[in-house]
Amino acid sequence: MSLKQQAESICGKDNNLVICVFSNSQYFPILEIWHRYFKRCTDRKCLVIALDNETMELCQERNYDAYLSQYQGDWLGFMRHQMMITRQLLNFGHPTLISDIDAIWLSDPVEFTLSHDSDLVFSPGTFQPPKAHAEWGNVLCTGYFLLRPSPRLNGFLDAVETRMEKEGDQPAINHELLARNLRWTEQDDCYDMKRRRGIIKQSASSRQGSTNDLSVTLLPNKLFQRLPEETTPLVFHPLARKTCETKLEAFAKHGIL
Repeated sequence: MSLKQQAESICGKDNNLVICVFSNSQYFPILEIWHRYFKRCTDRKCLVIALDNETMELCQERNYDAYLSQYQGDWLGFMRHQMMITRQLLNFGHPTLISDIDAIWLSDPVEFTLSHDSDLVFSPGTFQPPKAHAEWGNVLCTGYFLLRPSPRLNGFLDAVETRMEKEGDQPAINHELLARNLRWTEQDDCYDMKRRRGIIKQSASSRQGSTNDLSVTLLPNKLFQRLPEETTPLVFHPLARKTCETKLEAFAKHGIL
């Protein structure tokens, strides 16, 4: 099937949503863990973008919905490849939810995510990129995010892709929103999380922001945890270096097996 046909076969019938993850054979052990938790918490379907033939074959063996879009290259090139696929799904008219495979779904986060009608809905990050953290106290993390298709979003992503010629997707998205003078609505439920590198501003409820033509939501860390808190989140995305081994170690440390 084509990407369009595959997306239509798995999208939510009520909202046309496509949930999408990416993996190659090197990271397949993480994908297996992610998919197991995904199936436990929801009856929704997700589309695995298989980046090599081996991953596609493994997905077929395990009856994962998958589409082969081969990529071999460096990390920056992968992010460009992911953006290309994401934009194709948006161009087909699908609201698109992208999850990293190390952002583990402990409970179904989709209803809460879709309850925000913003053009862009992102999980919270930490300090990267520093300019965004310095301005907002937190950053938008590309480990879990929802984009809703529209002409204004296309213009924004065109500018992001230009930035991605020199930087990754997360810095590019945050820097473009800085350039567009993103401003957050003031709220009284904010709190600080102290880290060695500084303080990260969190909020008990989602933060709402806007530029001249885009609306933005930053989801609360309590429910979409990049940094551990005492509450049980919907999605847990532990910090770890970008290798399969270190991510598996982080999972084991937090009881994710």
